[in-house]
Amino acid sequence: MEEERTFKEDQHTPASGVKEINLKELFNVIRRRLWIAVVTTIVCAILGGMYSTRSQTPMYASTARIIIMVDSEQMLGTVKAFLREPVVLKQAIAELGGDVTVGYLRNSISVGSVEGTLITLVTAVDTDTRSAARMANATVDAFSKQITRYFPTASAQVLTEADPDAVSAPINPPSNRAFIFGTIAGLFVGIGLIFLVDSLDDTIRTRRDVERQLNMYLLGQTTKFKKRDVAARARRSKTVQKRGESINVQE
Repeated sequence: MEEERTFKEDQHTPASGVKEINLKELFNVIRRRLWIAVVTTIVCAILGGMYSTRSQTPMYASTARIIIMVDSEQMLGTVKAFLREPVVLKQAIAELGGDVTVGYLRNSISVGSVEGTLITLVTAVDTDTRSAARMANATVDAFSKQITRYFPTASAQVLTEADPDAVSAPINPPSNRAFIFGTIAGLFVGIGLIFLVDSLDDTIRTRRDVERQLNMYLLGQTTKFKKRDVAARARRSKTVQKRGESINVQE
C-alpha cells in the first residue's frame, strides 16, 4: 500500500507544472545552440578590441598643493567650490595670456584634498605637460588673490607649485580592459540568448518534455538507432535453419 501511495503521489508531479532545475538539461540546452554564444562572444570581443586600439591623444595631469585656512569644515567645502568659479578662472586666464576659455579651464581643473588635513590638491589636465602645469599654477595664484576678497576670514597659501618635469606618463595609457569586458559580456549575452531561444522553442526533444506535455509518466522508451548501425547489424546476422525453425545467430 505504501508503494502504491508513493506511485500515485509521483503521478501528480507532471501536473503541478513546476519545472525542476536539471543541470544535465541546462548543459544540453547550451550544447545544442553553443554557436550562438560563440558568435556573440567573438563579435563583442572584436568590438572591444577595436575600442581598445582606437587612437587617442595622451593626456597629462599636473598638480599644485595649497593649504586653505578656514573657520569651519562647511566653509572649507564652499571655498573649494569657489576655486572653479568664473571670477577665479578669468583671472587665471588673464595670467595665462588668454590662450584658453573659461569653459575649457573649468573642465580641465579638478579639486581634491589630502584626507584629514587642510591641504588641497589642484590638478590640471592637458595634452601638454607644461600647459597643464601653467594652468594649475595660474588657477592657484588667482584663487589665493581672490579668496580674501570674498571670504575675509579665510586664506590660502601655496605649498608646492605644479612641476611639468615631474609628469612622466599620460593618465590615459592604452588598455585592454574594453577587450576583456567585451569578451565576458559577449559570453553572458550569448548564454542568455540561448535560453531565450530555447524558451520560445516548442519542439519536443526529451522524455521530460513529453511527460510535461501529456501530463503523465512514460512507462518506457525505444532506443535511438542510427540507420548505418541498423544496416550493419542486419549484415552481421544470418539465419540458421534447424529442425524446421529459424534461429538468428549473431556473428
